[in-house]
Amino acid sequence: NGAVTFSLVISGEMGILQGVSNVFGQLLGSTVGAIILEQVISCENDMTTNLGSNIVSPKYGITHALLGEALGTFLLCMVVFETAISPASRAGANACLAIGFSVFLAHLLLLPIDGCSIN
Repeated sequence: NGAVTFSLVISGEMGILQGVSNVFGQLLGSTVGAIILEQVISCENDMTTNLGSNIVSPKYGITHALLGEALGTFLLCMVVFETAISPASRAGANACLAIGFSVFLAHLLLLPIDGCSIN
């Protein structure tokens, strides 16, 4: 996740070179994934009409989407820091479960608003 990578670099938990490498890998992976998706699912058969791209629902405004995404991203970064990075954490192998639940919670709340972009 770009936001987690950025927060790890800003906090000093990850070096700048490693952060740039991670972001490059994330962008490359998402580009390859988008190309594969475009090749596998034709636009005529896409029931979302946007190949899964995130669009703000007409029921909600851009402010709701922006605030929700900011809070969801903050939740994800905070859980990563508190469970996987903090030396005081006792989560151990359960850190990935906590991180997964934070992603699930953000998606549960944000999917109807804008499709959830946090991860």
